[in-house]
Amino acid sequence: MNAMSKAALATIITAGTIVAPQAAMADETTFTTDDQLASATQAVSEAQQAVSDAQQIAGVPEAQQKADQAAAALDQAQTALNNAQTAQQGTSQQLQQAQQNNDAAQQQLADANTAQQQAQSNYDKSSDQAAQQQAQQAVNQAQQAVTDAAGKLDEANNAVKDAQKDADAATKAQADAQTKQDQAQKERDDAQKDVDAKQQAIDMPESVKQALEAAKKAQAEAEAKQQAAAKDETQAKQDASDKKSASDQASKSASDAKADADAKKTAADNADSQWKKGALGFYEANNLNDAAETMKDFAAKSWFKLGDEESSTSLDNMARAVAAMKEVNEIRKSLGLNELDVDSFNLALVQGAVDYNYSVAKEPTHIYMPLMNGSQNLAFGLQDPVDGWYYYEKQIWDSGNHDPDLTGHYQNIIDPLAKAFGGATVGDGNWQTDGQNYIFAKGDMTLAEYETKLTSYIDGLKNAKGIYQTALDKANKAAETAKAASDALAKANEKAAAATSAREAADKALREANDKLAAAQKAYDEASGSQADKVEALNKAKETLAQKETALKDAKQATSDATAAADKANKALDAAKAKAEEAQKDLDAANGKLADATEAQNALDPAVAQQKLDEANAALAAAQQNADDAAAKLAIAKQADDAAKQAVADAQGKVDQAKADKKDADKALSDAKDVAAKLEQAQKDKEQAAKDAAAKEEAAKKAAKDAADAALKKDSKKSASDAKPAAASDNGLASTGSDAMLPVTVMAIAAIAGAGCVFVKTRASRGKSSLGE
Repeated sequence: MNAMSKAALATIITAGTIVAPQAAMADETTFTTDDQLASATQAVSEAQQAVSDAQQIAGVPEAQQKADQAAAALDQAQTALNNAQTAQQGTSQQLQQAQQNNDAAQQQLADANTAQQQAQSNYDKSSDQAAQQQAQQAVNQAQQAVTDAAGKLDEANNAVKDAQKDADAATKAQADAQTKQDQAQKERDDAQKDVDAKQQAIDMPESVKQALEAAKKAQAEAEAKQQAAAKDETQAKQDASDKKSASDQASKSASDAKADADAKKTAADNADSQWKKGALGFYEANNLNDAAETMKDFAAKSWFKLGDEESSTSLDNMARAVAAMKEVNEIRKSLGLNELDVDSFNLALVQGAVDYNYSVAKEPTHIYMPLMNGSQNLAFGLQDPVDGWYYYEKQIWDSGNHDPDLTGHYQNIIDPLAKAFGGATVGDGNWQTDGQNYIFAKGDMTLAEYETKLTSYIDGLKNAKGIYQTALDKANKAAETAKAASDALAKANEKAAAATSAREAADKALREANDKLAAAQKAYDEASGSQADKVEALNKAKETLAQKETALKDAKQATSDATAAADKANKALDAAKAKAEEAQKDLDAANGKLADATEAQNALDPAVAQQKLDEANAALAAAQQNADDAAAKLAIAKQADDAAKQAVADAQGKVDQAKADKKDADKALSDAKDVAAKLEQAQKDKEQAAKDAAAKEEAAKKAAKDAADAALKKDSKKSASDAKPAAASDNGLASTGSDAMLPVTVMAIAAIAGAGCVFVKTRASRGKSSLGE
């Protein structure tokens, strides 16, 4: 056997040990490309199975199924909610329309009921002679009002015509004046050109001409400055005058404001005592002297409690009494009668009558009635006295009983001759006492004016302290304004004095310029002595220019006056037109009242009244049926809308529950996926570790193979160089035909083949053996 280095042999043995650490089956097959593909496919399948197993273990499929079911349930619930909301929108619109229809039907019913009541009233009155007379009187009064309004309209229209003539004349005069002014301006300009031409025609030494021109220029500048200074002085003096007027007015306003504040302070200090004076204080404050004296006369009566809450003369009770007075006027207005004014004297009288009946009388006692041509109503224990005076007694009257003892209050209220009244009230409940006096003469003021004055007086006393503070603030502000105006006046006076000084200086400069111009003109005239004809023509041209300038000035003034007159005439025309428009409105209103009164009178015709009543009854029945139908439909629509709203609420609840269920299912699915991901990652980590180990083993095999190849190659080269005859070995023994390369070759084959290689020894023929796999 050939010698082998110990190192090579050790390497081969080591490599064999590394690449085949364990024994394997002798008949193990070698891996092919198909085997590797099959192995890879199996690995993919195993990986997919591992993922599936991980998801099964984590519960992902079940969680996904529940999440899908929850999403589907939510979609279904949301669809149901959308459908319910759409349906509810429809029922809501139907309900709204039904409500509108019901409101319209109810209004129609109310109108029909009012019309029926009016028709019934007209029918009842159609057989009432007194009502017929009242209606005729109302028509007569309305007709007279129309006649009066038409007369006033005619007067107003005539005034407009006259004003239009004046305005047209003034406008024409203005246009004529402007034309004359334009002509005067042209003639003045022509005269100036003539002067300039004649001036140039005179032969004159240049120095004299220049001196004259310079003097003229200086004089013109001095004159312009003087005029400007005079204008400034005029304006400054006017400003000072205006400032003085403003200062005087501000001073007066401050004085008045202080006096007003002092008076309001006194009023505030005396507000309580003034309040206690009740009606007397009100009458005195408004200069209603007869009423005030009546209060003073009553003050001597033991039962009279001026200003007390137990008296109709308290301010609160006076305010309460206005309601019944308004109600009476509304009734009269509805009947086509005139509304009553307020007569303060009879107001005071009925206050005494009410107080007497409230405190003393055991039974109704008519006292302190109108002195002549009047009447009185009293009521006891009625919250609204007009209910008893008018509505209750009207039923008696309408029944045909016209007994004054039973219907006298009613007749007093609708008396067409009444023109003014006064009302009073005191107490409440069963003790309430009311009264009204009616007179046939015009009163002091309208009811609206009386209410305004009374309310203002009451508010003034209630807010006296605040009113005083406001007045004090106003007075202080006025004092500040007066001080500022006084300071402004002082400055304006200083400016006016300075303007006067400037004007005086300008006057002096103008005089000096005039003197220089006169001297230059004299020199010019002396130099032009030989040109007398030209100089005379120039002087005549200058005279003409002066005349034209005067004429232009007069024309301008005439135009200004004509313009002012035209403006005044046009304003007068506008005022006349405004009055005519107001008169037309009054006539329209009068015609409207006449139409109403005529219609009311016609409605009292028995045949017409019966027809209108039948029509009104039919219309009322139809309106009632329509109202009932609308109400029924409204109830049905409301029921349907309520049901639709409940359906929406139920559907919303299901949507909310479905959202909660989906949220829970989504979370369970997410949690399952997290667990599955962790399991998959663990499997991947395990497989990666196996791959890493296999890679290391493969690398080791390759390294061993490479080492074996290198060792074999090296020893092969050495064996070739050290080759001996096969007859004898180094030790002198005979060679068998094999050497040390055999085990090396075998080890290399083992290294290349890898694990699973074993050596099998077989016997052959005598004296021989073979080495195989």
